[in-house]
Amino acid sequence: MQVKVEIKSLDEVKSWLKSIPEKQLPFALSKAVNDTAKEVKAELVNEMKRVFDRPTNYTLNSVFIKPATKRDLTAIVGFKEWGGKGTPASKYLAPQMFGGNRGLKRSERSLQRAGLLPSGMYWTPGKGARLNSHGNISGGQITQILSVLQASVDTAQNMTARSRVKNRKPREYFVGKPGGGRLPLGVYERRGRKIKPVLVFVKSPNYKPRFLFFETAEKTVNKVWLQKMGEAIQYALATAR
Repeated sequence: MQVKVEIKSLDEVKSWLKSIPEKQLPFALSKAVNDTAKEVKAELVNEMKRVFDRPTNYTLNSVFIKPATKRDLTAIVGFKEWGGKGTPASKYLAPQMFGGNRGLKRSERSLQRAGLLPSGMYWTPGKGARLNSHGNISGGQITQILSVLQASVDTAQNMTARSRVKNRKPREYFVGKPGGGRLPLGVYERRGRKIKPVLVFVKSPNYKPRFLFFETAEKTVNKVWLQKMGEAIQYALATAR
């Protein structure tokens, strides 16, 4: 998922270019392209803030720029393909851009491997989930759930019966359909006689496109290109030796 900002036609700025020393031309053009790319990145971040509910900094910071050079007058704006321990934004934002189903989260894959999450189903936070400021279930609670349910990929993190006894405030999670099957399938937390749904299992969510990545980028390029080209030419002239 990338968009290129490149020099395709200079017809609109030919008269400006005549005033620049030839040796300054590559610098001016590359600067105009890169400044336009920066505007594209800024507008993509603004678009994410507009369409998503409290997007995380991880998501907002996932947009990158591969800058143009004097030899290659093309800048690329896209999403980082490597997310460290997290899922790359390019994967979980794709359904928001193109529509369709989203991929499985790591925790969902772990629950499926443990035979707890049926194929074709996903989880959504229940009323008992501890949500952070972005409206997402906390990573600590997910880790705890996988540990108690013996579903963690790292088996050393799985909580044994002995470790549950040692835990001063044990949390008991189970998968099922309580209430005689009246409640939806999911992960529940039991505290005494009370139970709360923490993760509710649902069928594959189908998304409609709402993050207009390419449309936002194209609109921004058309809006700022001439302005950035003019500013770059003026800067090149002012700094020419």
